[in-house]
Amino acid sequence: MKDILYKRKNSYARHRKGISIREFSEDQECETRVRKSFIYLVHRVSGIDSSVTSPEIMTKKVVNTKLKYESFAFCVKGIFYLTQGRYIFKVEFRHALKIHIVWKKKIVSPQTSITFS
Repeated sequence: MKDILYKRKNSYARHRKGISIREFSEDQECETRVRKSFIYLVHRVSGIDSSVTSPEIMTKKVVNTKLKYESFAFCVKGIFYLTQGRYIFKVEFRHALKIHIVWKKKIVSPQTSITFS
């Protein structure tokens, strides 16, 4: 079974655009929840700031064998500039991916057949 929810929110007054995708799937081994979101804030500026840094990347992973779940989060935040006609726009963005897996059975990693001498 797989359910997908797609949301799109635009706020022209606040110069904001957001897209969110949520997915839930279930099979015999696990339940998986995936959430993806993309948020953009757009502002018109007079010039390009020379102190633009590279995007920030954050990751987090949690594995709990006692409660049988795994969780992973990935987030990227940053700024870029674009031009349209004679105007310069500053775009602040945030992309996020979150995955949560709940195992129904105790999963044991398979034994390897490689032997070392």
